[in-house]
Amino acid sequence: MTPTPGVEETGEERRLRHQFCRHVYGERYNPETGVVRLAHPYWLREEDQEMRRGYPMSTVFSESNRGWKKGDEMVSLVCLREPNWKPSAKRMLQWKKVHV
Repeated sequence: MTPTPGVEETGEERRLRHQFCRHVYGERYNPETGVVRLAHPYWLREEDQEMRRGYPMSTVFSESNRGWKKGDEMVSLVCLREPNWKPSAKRMLQWKKVHV
């Protein structure tokens, strides 16, 4: 996943992230911060905000995206190769192969 705290993003990863976001989000994407201000943002309920505070990386994400309470989102790219999948995703995708 990119960006990942503590791991330097490659130039190619950065280029792809910026190109994708400019195409999809246009001026709502800030390449300096990696944050998107959504056209129709949503706000987390108070109980969901509490859950987020317990997440181990919450400080990193809240400092990187100061507008998260207003619905701003950090952009991440995730590699969808099978070795990166969690067991539940593998089971779900195997089920789809058989049933679709």
